[in-house]
Amino acid sequence: LYVFFDANCWYCNLTWRALQPYEKAGLQVRWIAVAYQKESSFGRAAAMLAARDPAAALRAHETGYRANSYDGGLRPLARVAPDVRKRLQANTALMKKFGAQGTPAVVWKDGTGKIGFINGVPRLSELPRITGLPAQKIDDPELAEFR
Repeated sequence: LYVFFDANCWYCNLTWRALQPYEKAGLQVRWIAVAYQKESSFGRAAAMLAARDPAAALRAHETGYRANSYDGGLRPLARVAPDVRKRLQANTALMKKFGAQGTPAVVWKDGTGKIGFINGVPRLSELPRITGLPAQKIDDPELAEFR
């Protein structure tokens, strides 16, 4: 499963939260950072990509998300290395090739090899079909509207 996400996107944070039980059950998710929502999105995404442990940085970022201000949990980098800048630009270009209008954009391949795409938070009831895994218990009250 591939998820294009903006570092400050509230709906991306909800998608991350919805997929945590599936990741614990063995789903491999490739979180692909893009940056367009706020001025700080680029620096926050760069902080994740430049971290020694990007997966740990993503987890810290998402668990520290502040919904009241639509800000991710990591402090934005003030200076972004050219290679990281190029990666973020390439990620955004790839997201646009899928026709995504915004984030989150979720892409997967089903059991028959067909590519699936959803722009927005997937319905929780659709996650078993999308992931190919049995339904996982999701009791986060913030996700109730996506059942």
